[in-house]
This record gives sequence, C-alpha cells and structure tokens, in this order.
Amino acid sequence: MDSRVRNAIGAVSTAGMQTRGRGGRVWLAAVLASCVVGGLGCSAGAGAQAAASGATATEVILKPTHGVSTLKPTWSVTQACPTGYQGSGVLYTLNSDGSIGSIMSPVVPHVTSPFGGTVLVNVEKTFALGTNIKPGGTSRWIVGCDAGIGATGKEKLTQSVYVTLSADGKSFTSSFSPPAG
Repeated sequence: MDSRVRNAIGAVSTAGMQTRGRGGRVWLAAVLASCVVGGLGCSAGAGAQAAASGATATEVILKPTHGVSTLKPTWSVTQACPTGYQGSGVLYTLNSDGSIGSIMSPVVPHVTSPFGGTVLVNVEKTFALGTNIKPGGTSRWIVGCDAGIGATGKEKLTQSVYVTLSADGKSFTSSFSPPAG
C-alpha cells in the first residue's frame, strides 16, 4: 500500500476517534481532507462501469441501485466534468428546497475523465445527518464540478440521481427521474 494512503487512513482513524463526541460532520470533513491528500476512496476512470449501466450524461449511477439503508453505495458518472470545472468533483445530497444538505463523498481530483467513489456514510445516516428529508422522502444526489482542487473555486452542478428512503427508514431505491407528484 502506498505510504500516502497509509498515512491518510491513519489520519482518518485518529480524526474519527478525536471528534466522535463533536458530531459526524467534523469526522466527514477529516475523511474528505484525507481523500484529497492521500487518494482514499476516490477514483477517476469509472466510466466503463458507469457506461455499462445505460445511464446518460446527466445521471449518477449508484451500485447497488437499491437495498437496505445501512449500505454505502458506490457512485459513478459517465462523463468528465465540463471544461473549466475539472479541478475536482464531489457528490452532494440536497435538501427538500434544493439547497446543498451535505458533502457525501470524498473529493475526487482532476475530473477530466469519468469518475466516481464511495459515499462516506450509509444511506440511512446520509438522510438523518445530511439532509432535512425524512423517511419516506426523496433526496436528489448531485455532482458538483469545481474549478479548483479540493472542491474550491467556481462550481457547476451536473449529473444527479434521486434517492428515496422507505417510510420505515430501512431500505432505499434510486431513480434517474424525480418521483411523481
């Protein structure tokens, strides 16, 4: 294992232990920082997997597409971020009003080709801690493409997927189109 990845994993573990009492968002920030520094959980070049799903250029592919809410799905997109916004990419979860609820993936650097990663926490916690969406509701998960490394500079929101948490909070489904109604 590359020493940068080992150091990043150690930093995440230490940060996670030190901030557990302060809430999940501080811990998530530590994971994001380690990804930018050490490459933890980030991937550029996920296009072959994404293309096989039949998704279009405006869609985020989740794997698995549905299941128990304790899963941490992987995600990918079929196209690079647009020119001028290829410094980095990140996956957000949106609130009911369309505002950003939270960052839910490590920041992926140099998004000049299709890319993806793994969400930071399971689907259930994403809804509970990262959005104002209650069980039974749907959140739009959307990719932010940024001009700078580390999700900095100007940003353009691009590909997305709609994720619905069951009324009992125990399972989720995803769709390329918003729910009816």
